[in-house]
Amino acid sequence: MGANTSHILAQNLPTSNKVVYELQNHANTCAKKGQYQKAIDCYKTAIIKVIELPDIDKKTCVFLGHDLAMIYLKQNKYKLALSYLQKALAISLQLEESDVAITQKMWSKMGLVNMYQGFYSEAEMCYNNMLIASRLVGGDESVCVAKALEDFSLLYTKQARHQKALNALKKALKIKLQKLGDNHDSIADTYTRVGQVYHDQKEYCAALANYRKSLTIKKRELGKEHIETAHCFMNIANVCYECEEYEEALEHYNLALNIYKMMADEREDLLCPVYKGIALIYGRTGRFVDSWRLLEDAQKVCLKRVGKTHLIMADIYEAIGTVFGFKNNHEKTKFYLQKALVIKKKILGEEHPLIASSYEKLGSNYKQMNKYQRALDFHQKAMTIRIDKLSENHSSVADSYWEVGLLYIELRDIDKAKETLQTCLKSYIKCYGRANPVYKKVLTKLEEIEKVVPSVGIGKSRKPTAEATDHTSLDNSSIDLSLKIY
Repeated sequence: MGANTSHILAQNLPTSNKVVYELQNHANTCAKKGQYQKAIDCYKTAIIKVIELPDIDKKTCVFLGHDLAMIYLKQNKYKLALSYLQKALAISLQLEESDVAITQKMWSKMGLVNMYQGFYSEAEMCYNNMLIASRLVGGDESVCVAKALEDFSLLYTKQARHQKALNALKKALKIKLQKLGDNHDSIADTYTRVGQVYHDQKEYCAALANYRKSLTIKKRELGKEHIETAHCFMNIANVCYECEEYEEALEHYNLALNIYKMMADEREDLLCPVYKGIALIYGRTGRFVDSWRLLEDAQKVCLKRVGKTHLIMADIYEAIGTVFGFKNNHEKTKFYLQKALVIKKKILGEEHPLIASSYEKLGSNYKQMNKYQRALDFHQKAMTIRIDKLSENHSSVADSYWEVGLLYIELRDIDKAKETLQTCLKSYIKCYGRANPVYKKVLTKLEEIEKVVPSVGIGKSRKPTAEATDHTSLDNSSIDLSLKIY
């Protein structure tokens, strides 16, 4: 959540207490500059001052609690963020019925924090309560209900319930078009959410079509240099990168970068994902020196704005590891992937879906090193977490089955390979249907297996390379502050 959006509730808020008002403004200023501890101290002091007033201003308490929670959210301190949102919610429930929109906001943010932690059932409960509050504000066809449906779509997408997400967004778009017209910039947000659902399904043409609809509206209503226009450029760039359309991806990353640089004083952290995206393109196209330079710049920004143990830094380490993978330096790749894993475990615990993603990357790296048993161990760890947290029918679980099945082929265990890939095929059908390329990919591999004598195996004819036991430590001592990559 950016400083420009996370403090909307508190900005311009009328209050009779001059000290509280000044503390609010100073906290907002510090937050925009990335001075988060100063902002936290100001918000806490302001809350104390409000409580000490003869007549407690409950609205101000709610707004301050919300903004304090958003600072903790930016720092990946999810428990603290949730704690202050719960306190703000408890106070908001004591407000007048006309202030139900405030309660709706608290439920929305609590759902978001729970979703970031992988607590999907808790997030769904929050969004259900948000929907109830939204209906109290304006009935079943209100813009507030549309916002609640959009929040549900995020959760459904995380759970790979893509059709439910699209249905919710279809209802949200219908309400918005009726209430706001087709020129309102909020319509663009709905198209973005639709694009995200298709993006998650790897339906890239549909994703791009919706992202471009969103971009057209944002440029027209907000201008070509608005931060939300830049977000649209980023979405398009990310899809183009995944489609290996590197020139178009680079063009859109640079368009986003030019806008983000204009607001670097307040949102310098936004530069990190752009630097990462461009660096990965440079790595893929052999421009390694340029890639290292950008990733070092990203590290510097991250250290300055959010510190060394933030999820942004973990993303940067993974990008560095990926670029080393492009150079076939798999030991370096492993080193940086492990550094990222340490950070993620510290923030998210042992069983978050993002931990599974790290295990998957490590498994793929070991596969590139021909250490198939070690690769299998990591992919199975990833699969176990995903089945537990996401359900058997999630697309990420299907991805794990695919990788595990391929490794069984390399290990010449054809029966297990067939069994695993058949499970993978069923899972992909439930996620994407039979028309998606990933379904055809698995079906082709199963057909190949049927044509080969099991004792011969599939693919490369070499025997698995003998593997040394990997004793690399994953404790916090593996994190250093060195910005030198190569």
